Amino acid sequence: MILHSASIAAFFVDQLAQAPVVVKCVLPTNADSGLKQWIQPILNLVSIVAVVGIAIFSFGATSRKEHRRWVLGRLCTSLNPAPCLDKIISRG
Repeated sequence: MILHSASIAAFFVDQLAQAPVVVKCVLPTNADSGLKQWIQPILNLVSIVAVVGIAIFSFGATSRKEHRRWVLGRLCTSLNPAPCLDKIISRG
């Protein structure tokens, strides 16, 4: 198995040595320059920020609502529960 792995490694090294590759980065003649190349990434970033903002707002609103229900529940169990049930039902 070691000989087999060594022969495979030697084959790939040999292939790499035989075919040197040069990569040139050339802009196409019709490439957009300046502000146009930044529009799409900026729109993507704005979209992500908007979605995260909505999620944070929604989580905060749900958390505040649940906390209010928890506080009312704690008060209702220690006091007379009848008036508290009306508050819980009316607040949703």
